[in-house]
Amino acid sequence: MNLLDRKNTICQYHKLLMAISMLLVFLFCGEITTHAVEYTVSDVTMVLYTTDQAGLYTEPDLQAVPVMNLEANLPMQVTGTTSNGWFRVDLNGVYYIPGYALTDMTMVQQPVAAPYVAPVYAHQLTYRVNSIEEAQAAREEAATKHAGSITVYTDTLTFYSIYDVFSEMMRSSVLNYGTANIHSVYVRGGRGKFTITYDYLSTVEEEVFTEAAVAMLVPYFNTGSTYDKVLQVHDYICGDVNYSYETAQGVAGFDFRSAYDAINSKMTVCSGYALFFQKFMDQMGIPCYIAAGKVNGVEHAWNIVNIDGQWYHIDCTNDDLGNGVARDFFLRGSSYAGDTWGGIAISKTDYGK
Repeated sequence: MNLLDRKNTICQYHKLLMAISMLLVFLFCGEITTHAVEYTVSDVTMVLYTTDQAGLYTEPDLQAVPVMNLEANLPMQVTGTTSNGWFRVDLNGVYYIPGYALTDMTMVQQPVAAPYVAPVYAHQLTYRVNSIEEAQAAREEAATKHAGSITVYTDTLTFYSIYDVFSEMMRSSVLNYGTANIHSVYVRGGRGKFTITYDYLSTVEEEVFTEAAVAMLVPYFNTGSTYDKVLQVHDYICGDVNYSYETAQGVAGFDFRSAYDAINSKMTVCSGYALFFQKFMDQMGIPCYIAAGKVNGVEHAWNIVNIDGQWYHIDCTNDDLGNGVARDFFLRGSSYAGDTWGGIAISKTDYGK
């Protein structure tokens, strides 16, 4: 696919994402009236592509009004076929598309989309943590599940190192929360405990939208080597998102800080760039974390990513030139922002050096 085709396809996705945004408001705030039809469903798993006649329905019934009309050539995760000739699809919920409106990739040459699994949300989570790796995993899962608070138990031998990891991870507005506070600290008799409460940058509905939007875009970047995949996502974000100077300066009415703001409004600050990049890496299965701290004396958020067994800094915010894309902060070694982050050793040299 050449650059022009890719840009056109991504533009089609942006139109669809806006329609999904309106649909989510409708789903969470209103009611959908469906027609009663009789049918059975057989479970299948496949990826098919929309034709120019594709409509999205809440029931497999042409007498119903479609929720939206879809652009052509979009990958759809099919989860079933109905006895009356429809496909059941997973698009952040169960919907149906007429059988004539989907085709396979021999007709439309597009990359295959990985199955999208909607996130599960929780109010409070509890973890038993005994290593830095377990601490990192717990922090990631808690943010993904939009937990209001988490309680961490550990033993006294590892308590302070685990506590330091969580403290370092919470220096800035990253991993979808605006603030995170540690309290109820307890160390006694060989055991330690502390609780963290979160104030999030985006709502559950916005997270649902963002995860689904990223799932649709992933197939267009998930090709080639790990380096190729990371580079394509980096260049897309740096070229498509704009830095919100008004948010950074605290201008009233400007509060663009999340991954949702990056995909929906195309405006955010460093936390949103890092969150947006992280969501792509998570869905593509590439080891990655959000980092936070001071760079050149300024509070900042960026990412660290693992390629070929080595960890590197990657900073989409500073590579967004506004009118172009730079790679000055792409896969940097420890000279950019330190030898370690969250207990992870960073490569001494930039990638390829």
